[in-house]
Parts: sequence; structure tokens; C-alpha cells
Amino acid sequence: MRKIIYTTLLLALFCKSSFANILEEANNLINEKKNQEAIELLESQNFNSLATQDKMESYFLIGVAHNNLKDSHNTINAFKKAIEIQNAPRIQFELAALYYKQAKKNEEYKSLGKSENLFRSLESQDDLPIHTQNAVTRYQQQIEAIKTHGYPKNWHINASAGYMHDSNANAGTTENTVLMFNLPFVLSEDAKETSDDAYKYNFGLNYAKMIGSNWQAFGNIGVAKTDYQTLNNFDLVSLYSSGGIKYKRNNIIYSLPIALNRLTVGHKNSYYNYTYGLNPSITVEVGKNMEFNNQFVLQKRKYRTINTRNGHNITYRPSFKYYFNPTRNHFLGINGNIGTDSAKDDINSNKAYGFGLAYYKLFFDRVSLYFAPYASKTEYKKKENAFDEIREDKMYSLTTSVTYQFKGKRGFKPSLSLNHSFTKNDSNLSLYSYERQQVGVDLSLRY
Repeated sequence: MRKIIYTTLLLALFCKSSFANILEEANNLINEKKNQEAIELLESQNFNSLATQDKMESYFLIGVAHNNLKDSHNTINAFKKAIEIQNAPRIQFELAALYYKQAKKNEEYKSLGKSENLFRSLESQDDLPIHTQNAVTRYQQQIEAIKTHGYPKNWHINASAGYMHDSNANAGTTENTVLMFNLPFVLSEDAKETSDDAYKYNFGLNYAKMIGSNWQAFGNIGVAKTDYQTLNNFDLVSLYSSGGIKYKRNNIIYSLPIALNRLTVGHKNSYYNYTYGLNPSITVEVGKNMEFNNQFVLQKRKYRTINTRNGHNITYRPSFKYYFNPTRNHFLGINGNIGTDSAKDDINSNKAYGFGLAYYKLFFDRVSLYFAPYASKTEYKKKENAFDEIREDKMYSLTTSVTYQFKGKRGFKPSLSLNHSFTKNDSNLSLYSYERQQVGVDLSLRY
């Protein structure tokens, strides 16, 4: 009797040791990229005679080999069989990640739901290694982003409609008389401050596509309209487009877009003016929190009826942003500009300098606050015939907005914004001094 027991124990130990060698051999074949040989070796075994642990490890290695062969269907089947035998966290993580990749590849939500359920199950386990916990959290954040905003696309549509009250739609002065040719002139009502309400509309299409790992082609086209209720001569329609390339190397991004804009004011003429030019920029990322941007505006413009204002603009716009968190939904920015505007008529030629701040913060993943104070100075080159002094303007402005982001679904991202802007222009020529406030609400949709 003892001899039989010893013989059985020795046979069991021999079989266990023998199959451990098979698992090791299969693992070596996978490391040597002989995945099909590893699959054939493992599938040739009698699974019914295997211990639970050996059976689970066999299916796991079969799944790994199929995954290396880009066979997602058989990979999933093998991982599912392994989990049915023994729900090991590592295999559960691999299956969840595979479902996620499959969902992104096919842009479908069934596999995404399976991935989310498996990751949630893993989150409830207390004995996960720290690096696995962090990976699970990252996947869950990405899944939530897809559920909210949809799968990332090369193109996006932006549309908005809003209503605005403009305290000084014509940017008119509050003065009743101004001194011109050393004589007092009484201003007509349409030259003085006039308020009005307006509807605002905007529609745009944006496109961006990576070319390799460093290059990106991008472009956008759109139309923006402001429709005043009474002052129809100040209705605005802007047709805009831009396109170009970006190149990123290490922490530096080079961008070279071409920009076009056609502006219509009122309804008498087909257009008021159009501009075109280059807006090259260099952005330097310093660590994960800081960003320096250097943008140049090289622009030409042409007016339909006022040929003396035709000319070009050269402006340098440096800016700096500090991000308070990795998600970049909280930042403080500093920006400035220095430029020259040259026209055929020196009366309209000028030099301009500006400095501003920008602050943005997202609260509760839904509500965002943005405000941006700005100050500038514009020095004109030649005095106008009616005045004894060369015009010099100092402008101060403050832009503020509060936005509520509704919970999006399948790529649709609606939001509601309350906007306010205040502008004060102090000119040494009282005709050009004014104050202006614009208060409005906008409903926007991004897809």
C-alpha cells in the first residue's frame, strides 16, 4: 500500500515538474517571437488533467501569443477562459486594456462598456500594486472622457448663437462738441454714443491630422455674424479661414499658418476689407507646467473703398502660461504685443504696444471662469488735418466669462456662457474717446 502511495506522489510531482517545463518553454518561445509555436505547444496539452493554476497560466500565455500576432478575437477568448478558471487581477487588467483598445480602434461603445466594468472591478480590489492602481485610474479617466466628448476625431464642428447688449455699438464719444480746425463742431447723433442689442452667430469647422509622429497639418474655416437690431450699418459678417503645418521636436513646437479674413460692415457694399498673411509661432514647453509662445503677425490688408488705409501690419506677440495642474484646466497667462501698422496715408499709420493678463480655472468639472485685463497704447504717425495734435490713444479693457459645460454624449459638447467686456479708450483727441460695455449670453455646441 505504501509503495502505491509513494509511486502516486512521485508521478504527481513528476507531472507537475514536467508541465512547469512546458510553461517555461512556451514563455521562452513567446520571448523569441515564436508565438505560433507557443500556441501549438500549449494547445497540444490535455487540459483536463491539468491543475487549476497550470490551466489558467496556459490560457493566459495562449492569449499573450495571440495578442502578439494581432489576433484580438482569439486573445479575448483565451483571456476570458483564464479568468473563468481563476480571476487573476493581472489577466483582468490585460483583458480590460484590450477591450479599450478595440473600442478605440472601431470607435464603438460596447467594448468600451466591457472595459469600464472590468476596470471598476479592479478598482474595488485593495491588494493591487500602486503602478497598476495608477494605470487603472488613467484608463477610467480616458473612458469617461470618451463617454462625455466622444472619440477623438481629426475634425470638429463649433457652432454658437447668442444675444448681446452693446452700450456703445458705434464706439462714439460722449462729447456734444469737438474742436476741429480750431473751431467747435457740434456732433451729429450718429457720431455720439449709441446703444443697441444684437444677435450673434458663429459656425466653424476645424481639421487637424498627424503626419508621422512629429508633423501635423491643420486648418479651419468659419463665419461669424453680429446682427444689430437698430444700427444695421454696424452689422458685421466675418468670413475667416486658416491652414498650415506644425512640427514638434522634443519640447518645441513650430507652427506656420496662413490666415485669411473677409469683413463686411453694414449692407451697402459686398465687403469692407480683407486681410491675409502669415502667423508663424514658436512654442517652448518648460516642464509640465510652463509654456512660452512667440507669435508673429505678418499681414496685408485691402479696403474696398478707402484705398488710403490699405497697407500691412507687423506685430510680435510674446506670451507665457503657467499651468497649476497636469490637466491644464487652471492657468495664469501673461501676454503682450508690439507692432507697426503702415498705411498709404500716414494719418492711419501707427505703432502699438500692449500688455495683458489671462486667468482661467475649471470648477467641479463643469463651471469655468475666465478673465483677462489688457492695456495698450497706440501712437499715430501723422496728425489729421482737422487737429493740431497727432493722435495718441490709451485703451484699457477687461473681458470676463463664466461658462457652464453640460454633460456631453457621443461627441456632442454643449455649453452656456455669460460674457461681459468693458473697454475704455482715452485719446488726446476727444472725438476718439469712448467707453463701451458688452454683456451677453451664448449657447455653444462642439462636436
